[in-house]
Amino acid sequence: MNIFLNIVSIIFGLILLFFGRRLVWLAAGLTAFLFALGLFSRLLDNGWLGLLLGVVAGAICAALAIGFIRVLGPVLGFLAGFFFLPGFLGVYGVVFPLSWLVFGVIGGILGALLVNFAFDWGLIILTALMGAIAVVSPLQTWVHLSRAPATLVFLLLLAAGVAAQAQQLGKQEAQKESD
Repeated sequence: MNIFLNIVSIIFGLILLFFGRRLVWLAAGLTAFLFALGLFSRLLDNGWLGLLLGVVAGAICAALAIGFIRVLGPVLGFLAGFFFLPGFLGVYGVVFPLSWLVFGVIGGILGALLVNFAFDWGLIILTALMGAIAVVSPLQTWVHLSRAPATLVFLLLLAAGVAAQAQQLGKQEAQKESD
């Protein structure tokens, strides 16, 4: 089960990393999926139930995002921040009882504010952050990456994801101006 979840996390992380803003409905679904999978797997200590609840949450958010992304944006920002910050801090060994919940709420609030005040760039930054951590976290445990290589991989993925999505945004804005 763990190998399967690691592979799923890496694949979804790469999609979020490079196409999060462009495929915003898919990013919404993946964000909700990863959030629910992580949350329920921890709370219920049951990977399969966490996977099932993640799929349900992801499908609901993806469907809602198609028509209501501006309203759903800050909610997705919260979920992305909630997923990202504890995962990122976990890479550095910042763990104490309920730390994932405390840091999750702090990350969630920051993510919601970012998307609320800078929608496009908020989506780019948060989906790249989520994608990078969704790739690095399983790699760290799967291939036993220490902190320094994990940080380097995270930063390289983050830079590549932000650059790719910023280029896509620039092309869309240039196309709008020419129309």
